[in-house]
Formats: sequence, C-alpha cells, structure tokens
Amino acid sequence: MKRTLRHIVLFIALPLLSGALVYLLFREPVPLITRLFGIRSMIIDVSCLPGPLASFIRYHLADALFAFALAATLRLFISNGWVACGLAILYMTAYQLLQLLGVINGTADVWDVLWSAVFVGIYKIWEEFACRKKSKRS
Repeated sequence: MKRTLRHIVLFIALPLLSGALVYLLFREPVPLITRLFGIRSMIIDVSCLPGPLASFIRYHLADALFAFALAATLRLFISNGWVACGLAILYMTAYQLLQLLGVINGTADVWDVLWSAVFVGIYKIWEEFACRKKSKRS
C-alpha cells in the first residue's frame, strides 16, 4: 500500500499537477481559466529562453507530463510495464490523430507524440531502475 501511494504521488499526481501549472503559468489562458481565475495573459513569459526550449515548455511539456502520468496510471492496472507504456504512447498518438482529423479541438503536432514517447520512456527507465534496486535489496 505504501509503495502504491508513493507511486500515485510521484508518478501520477506530481506530473499532472506540474502539467496543469505549465498551462496556468506559461501558456495563453484558455477561456475556462480566464473565466475561473480572471487570468488574461500568461503569467510567466518564457520567450526570453532559447527558441526550442521556450517552445518545448509552452507547447509540449504539459502533454509529455500527461503521457508520463498516463503510463504510470496504466501500470497500476497492467502487470506488464511494456504493455502499459505502449498503450500510453498509442493513446497519445490517437489523440493527436483525432486532432488532425478535426474530431476533437486542438492542434495536431508530431512533436507532441515524440515528446510523449520520450517521457513514457523516461518513466519506463525509472521503473526498471527502481525494480532492479529493489531486487538487489531483497
């Protein structure tokens, strides 16, 4: 139970909260945020950072953190970590494809899929490292 709670906090809640903060702090507010909080412009302007870094923070980091959290959530229910990570990447790809087809609102972006896959990979490496470390202690 303690391990599960730690997993939920570190690998699910923290990335989701961080992604939400990216939307609140670094992006132009969506209408819901404007209505709820009265925020009309981004709080922290990252345009002073080098172009690719500012672009990554503004447009890709929140999706990548969501993919990380999704893989961690799926891992709670799917015993095979590779399958859980594969499903997370598949979901993120399908989400972008639905945006491209105009089924859902948003701007389809291949970079979102690539960064999501990178962050799912980071989760998988982290999980593998933690499992090896745990088995050495046993």
